[in-house]
This record gives sequence, structure tokens and C-alpha cells, in this order.
Amino acid sequence: MARVTDEDVVARYPKHFHRAREILEIKSQIRDLRVRLDGELDFDEIQKIHREIRALQEKLG
Repeated sequence: MARVTDEDVVARYPKHFHRAREILEIKSQIRDLRVRLDGELDFDEIQKIHREIRALQEKLG
């Protein structure tokens, strides 16, 4: 999966230029959480990560 650049975010969210850095950070956090899901985790850990991903996605709007 390709990394999202500042330019990608600005192009995708032109009305939210002021949020570009925040959007990049949230997408990075989501990506990191999904990588953790690939490992061997117990059910509770998986549920916690899914909740974190949903919360971050809600911040994106």
C-alpha cells in the first residue's frame, strides 16, 4: 500500500487544507492499527483495535 503524501491529502481534501496534517496522521494511525491486526491477537485485542479504527475514521468524517 502506497503512503499518502501531503499533496495527496491536499488534492483530496482541498476545503480542509488546514486539516491536512491531521488527516495524514489519522490515516497513518489507521494503517498502523491494521498492520497490528495481521499479527496473532486474541479476540479482545482485535475488538479494541477495531474500535480505535472506527473512532479514527469518525474523526475523518
